[in-house]
Amino acid sequence: MNESGRREMDIYLLTGMVCSDALKHSILRRVGANRTEAAMIRERISSELAFGPEQIGNFARLVGYTGPVLADSVITYRSVIWPQLDFVVVGEAGHWKNA
Repeated sequence: MNESGRREMDIYLLTGMVCSDALKHSILRRVGANRTEAAMIRERISSELAFGPEQIGNFARLVGYTGPVLADSVITYRSVIWPQLDFVVVGEAGHWKNA
């Protein structure tokens, strides 16, 4: 899998988390990112993961998943920021159903 894609997905997820801005900025600094980069990543990935039948396929491409992607795929990737975390996305009819 593509480490830079997984890093960007982690940053996208981090920016949407409910936690203090200080904690988010601390994590961003640890991975060599800044607020401006995080905001740009958030905007780009948000548009690529917009609700629609291509959502699960777009997610797979973004994290560098190389297996077959079907409308009802389950895709797992190992987080770069939190290496002890495996992130799992469940697709239904091409949409991101659960994570």
